[in-house]
Amino acid sequence: MTVEIIGVDETLVAIDEQLRIKKRQAIAAVRAAGNEYERDVKKLAPVLTGQYRGSIHTIMTDWGGQPMALIGTDLPQAKRLEFGFWNMVDRLGRRFYQRARPHFRPALDLNLPKYIAIMKREVE
Repeated sequence: MTVEIIGVDETLVAIDEQLRIKKRQAIAAVRAAGNEYERDVKKLAPVLTGQYRGSIHTIMTDWGGQPMALIGTDLPQAKRLEFGFWNMVDRLGRRFYQRARPHFRPALDLNLPKYIAIMKREVE
């Protein structure tokens, strides 16, 4: 007895194409949610001159084959602003009593459902 299955090659090509489409949608979803999170962090970030707020940015990368958006800043005062610097000495020997002014974590806590909705919308 012989069984002939036809259309396997076409099916595999179609599956590969659907996987490529889903990967592009996943990247777009993560990018959209990451950009929105960046905007929300900037709204909450403390402003003196605007340099710190303007330094907050999004970088798209890949983690274990999955798209990932990294939102942050390269400026050295970021940790001090987010977590505070209470009764601590900086590298120049100055003692600071700076209260925390969190903006990264609160933006996430306040808006997580919005980011999930953005990602769902992008992949539908």
